[in-house]
Amino acid sequence: MDLKLNYPTIAEEETALNKFISERKTSFKECLYFPNYQGKIDNIKIVSKYLQIEAYTDSNILDIIICNSANHSLSCLLETLKQDYQSIIIEPFTYPAFKTIALNNGFQLFPSDFDNEGLTIEGLKRTYIKTKSKLIYLQPTIHNPTCAVMPLTRRKEIAEFARKNNIFIIEDDAYRFLHPDPPLRFLDLIPENTFHIFSLSKPFNPFIKTSYLIAPAIFKNDITESVRLNSSGHSSLLSDMAAYILENNILNDIIFQKQNLAIQFQKRLVPLINNLSFQTFSTSFHIWVKLPERITSDRLVNKLLENDIIVSNGKDFLTVNQKEGENYIRISLGAEQNVDKLEKALIEIVSIIEEKKHNC
Repeated sequence: MDLKLNYPTIAEEETALNKFISERKTSFKECLYFPNYQGKIDNIKIVSKYLQIEAYTDSNILDIIICNSANHSLSCLLETLKQDYQSIIIEPFTYPAFKTIALNNGFQLFPSDFDNEGLTIEGLKRTYIKTKSKLIYLQPTIHNPTCAVMPLTRRKEIAEFARKNNIFIIEDDAYRFLHPDPPLRFLDLIPENTFHIFSLSKPFNPFIKTSYLIAPAIFKNDITESVRLNSSGHSSLLSDMAAYILENNILNDIIFQKQNLAIQFQKRLVPLINNLSFQTFSTSFHIWVKLPERITSDRLVNKLLENDIIVSNGKDFLTVNQKEGENYIRISLGAEQNVDKLEKALIEIVSIIEEKKHNC
């Protein structure tokens, strides 16, 4: 049972693929030609409209570069930024792939104070005074792994601090699509200083291999060159399909269904772990579990693996040294369709934790 992958898939994704093929009015021949490295202008306009940033793209404040995934976007962005920046302020728990990409590009990572609503403005100020870092990476909406959602008031405070100190914000909004009424993005609050990543891997399906890196216009050429060197560009065919599901409201319908599916899973499954300490969100597919004292995530993950249950080790998300006793696992519900199997797996996880707690 894979409770590590977190890509919720529903039948309507296949329906959308079939509709795209059957309703396409132009020949597929044009998809065989080499694409513009930034992306087709028509597709970029559709994305700009969908994300409601036309005022910024039309006035050359922002530009959009089409990439192959969120990780590809991050790779191209950090490869570009490392020419002028050496460090990034981050959350104490963060997306493991981002850590790897950042470290491989030579960045120093400076964790800042974090509570159940995300990075704190007070901690951010202290970290900035110590490091003078001009980059912040965060996941403000249904954070991975903690599920924290940063309120609008705090976003405004951080945006104002970033503007005052000419700090750039890298906003990775991988799980924003699951929030039924999310606060304004940093992209809305401080567009001139925000790099925003919008990938279709989770809202739609990983096979579409399309993400959008929204960046201040002054970085467009350098990021586009990084895309050229890293991947020789994106797929014209998949980019066309992505534009199709955005333009025809298909993605919004699929997102609504995924939100409802998450609610169903949460209502049925979360009560099973009420005896544990955990954080989640009502429309999230992942749960962040704090383990009882003296139970290490390493041993628990290995024990669960012996029982054919795969979960994420909390250590993978850490950006600071572990405090004694603070071990975590992340349970993801997005890869398994059968809720009965999920229920059985969660009951087994709780049982193993209880057994280990009493044996410690």
